[in-house]
Amino acid sequence: MLRITLVVLTALALLACASDTPSATGRPFPSELTQLRTLDIQVFLEPTKVRFTNTTAHRFGPSTVWLNQRFEHPLPSIDPGETVDLPLSEFRDEWGDHFRGSGFFATDLPEKLYLTELETIDENGDAVLYGLKTIGREPE
Repeated sequence: MLRITLVVLTALALLACASDTPSATGRPFPSELTQLRTLDIQVFLEPTKVRFTNTTAHRFGPSTVWLNQRFEHPLPSIDPGETVDLPLSEFRDEWGDHFRGSGFFATDLPEKLYLTELETIDENGDAVLYGLKTIGREPE
């Protein structure tokens, strides 16, 4: 009985450790794109997430949110008036690193958020890049 308990506890510990390991990598920032303009969408940096509301009258289809031209997070779509919360731990760069937020259990210094951009597809099917207004640039 003791042997079975030890095996189960060991397996659970290994599964818990594996969930902390980044499993996906992002892609490199599309430096060939030039930012067209800045949209009137405010992005708020909170300790563990970014939050924004599409305050435009435009629906954006499949898009990518970029932080500091390094970390990316895919976005299926965003409708006018829709609010989106994206966990910072889900933003990845091309090497699998994630954006470091803050919070009670943070072990590293949080990253500053300097720039937020939205990569999307325009009506002609071309990739375009828009700036977003970044508020609260340093996590608390």
